[in-house]
Amino acid sequence: MSKSLRFWLWSFFCAILFCGVYFAIREYFDLSLRVLCSLIIAIFIWIMGLRALFGGRRPLSNRKLKNPLLCSSEEFEILCAEIYKRRGYKVELTQKGGDYGIDAVAKKRGSVVAIGAKCYAPDRPVGNRWVQQLLGAMYKCGADSAVLITTSGFTKSAVEQAKNAPITLIGGPELDEIIRGIWF
Repeated sequence: MSKSLRFWLWSFFCAILFCGVYFAIREYFDLSLRVLCSLIIAIFIWIMGLRALFGGRRPLSNRKLKNPLLCSSEEFEILCAEIYKRRGYKVELTQKGGDYGIDAVAKKRGSVVAIGAKCYAPDRPVGNRWVQQLLGAMYKCGADSAVLITTSGFTKSAVEQAKNAPITLIGGPELDEIIRGIWF
């Protein structure tokens, strides 16, 4: 369903809600108070619904979006999941522990992507151990491909390991470009 259709359906629902509230409280308030109360309730629900339908919030503050190194590991996982949500995927964060290195799973049109997120300092590159772990976990959860996202970079052995595997590596500079393209 397109965004404009969702918008108009939600607006129509809120207009019906306005009428329902108006008639439900008719014996308790005079005309002007009925209209005011009904309008306030309908507008509040309309705004909250639009936020839910269109994702009206950013996952993190501007400060953390501009510098993901300030994120905790949980916040960084949420940021990585939100990037894939903005790309049209349905994303679920995994439970802590027992996730085999997968921090989120993104699904879109039958395609499943395992997402690994590592929030490391710029001088601490991600090694091939994490690529191997994500590759094994990817097959365990039935994903078609995987992406390993980090705030730093990757070792040569990690890049070599990922070359012939269905794993995409996204390092710090690429991540900054993606964030700027989505939120700024």
